[in-house]
Amino acid sequence: MTSKGVCNNSAAILSDAQCALSQEVEATLMPLLEKLRQTGSDPMQTARLINILEINLQHLVKAYGSSTNLAAAYSRLSPVETLVASMVRQGLPTKDIATALSISSGTVSIHRKHIRKKLGLGYKGINLQSYLMSLT
Repeated sequence: MTSKGVCNNSAAILSDAQCALSQEVEATLMPLLEKLRQTGSDPMQTARLINILEINLQHLVKAYGSSTNLAAAYSRLSPVETLVASMVRQGLPTKDIATALSISSGTVSIHRKHIRKKLGLGYKGINLQSYLMSLT
C-alpha cells in the first residue's frame, strides 16, 4: 500500500472518530448542559448534573479514536434514552436518574425497558449497566 493510501485510510478513520465523538457529545452532553441552564439556583441539581457531565466527558476522552460499539448502540436510541443509558452506564440508580432529568422513576424504568429492547437484550438476564460498560 502506498503512503497516499495509508493517509487516506487514516483520514477516513479520523473522520469516523470525529463523527462518533460529535454524535456522542450531541447525545450525552448537550442535553445535560441545557438542563443545567434550566436548573436555576438549585445547588443539589446543579452538582448532580455537573458530576454526570464530568463522567460523560471522561468516557468520551477514553473512547476517542477507538472503533466504538457504544456510539452504534446510542444511535439506535432516542435522545432521552441515550441520556438514561449514559447514566445507567455510570451506575446511577433509577431515582438519581429521575431527579437529574426531572422525570419520574417510573418513566426512567420505561426508558430502561425500551433501551433493553432496542439493544436486543429484551428479557435476557443480562445486566444493562454491565452490558453498556462492555461497549467501548
